[in-house]
Amino acid sequence: MTEEERRAIRVVSMDMWGAYRQAVRKRLRYAEIVADRFHVMKQLNHQIDLMRRSIQRRAKKEGNEALYQALKGSRWVLLKNRHTLAPEQGTQLGKILAVSDELRTIYLLKEEFHIICDKITDRTRAQRFVWAWTGKALAVGGRYLSRFVKTLQNWWHEFLNYFDDLSRMRQVCASLLPGAEVRRHLLWRYSIVWRKTALSSWNGGRRDEVSDRASAAAVYRGR
Repeated sequence: MTEEERRAIRVVSMDMWGAYRQAVRKRLRYAEIVADRFHVMKQLNHQIDLMRRSIQRRAKKEGNEALYQALKGSRWVLLKNRHTLAPEQGTQLGKILAVSDELRTIYLLKEEFHIICDKITDRTRAQRFVWAWTGKALAVGGRYLSRFVKTLQNWWHEFLNYFDDLSRMRQVCASLLPGAEVRRHLLWRYSIVWRKTALSSWNGGRRDEVSDRASAAAVYRGR
C-alpha cells in the first residue's frame, strides 16, 4: 500500500484486539479507530455466558435443582435481544430471572447497554450514558462485569468513536441526498432510506430504499 493510499484511509473499524490497534496506529496514522459495537457486545455477552456457566455448576454442586433445570439450554436465551426471543424462550427467560438474582441483574444491565448502543447517536450523550452504566456495573461487583468494564475502559476513546461515526454519515447524506434517513447496522454498515417528493409521487408514495451498504460506506469515505 502506497503512502497516498494509507493517507486516504480515514476510519478503521475493528474488534478489541490490541495488536490490530497497534498496527493501525503504526501504518495508518491518519485513520480514526472505531471499536465496533458488534465486538463490544460480544465481549459483554462472553462475560454473561461465563457467569451463567459458573452459576449452573454451583447449582448442580449445591443441589439447587430449580436453578439448575432453569439454566439448562439457556445460553442463547440470555444472550439474544429480548425482542427477538420466541414465546417459549421468553417463558424460560422469566424463570431464570425469577430464580437467579445475579443473572437478573447482569441481564438487565446487558439490555440497558444494548439500548444505549442502539438509540444514542451523539458522542457527548453516549459518553454520559456509558459512564453511568459502568458505574452501575462496578457497583454490582463480581469479576465478570469488572472484566468487561476494564476492557471497555481500555478502548474508551475508540468505542465512543462509534457514536461519532453516525453523526458524520448523516451530515454527508444531508448534503448529497436531502431528506434521506440513515439507519445504522452492525459492523460499520448503513442503509439509506429516501422518500420520493411530491413531484415524483407517481409511484403511490412507495418508499425507495437504498440498501447497498458498500455504497453507503463509500459515500461516507467521500469517494
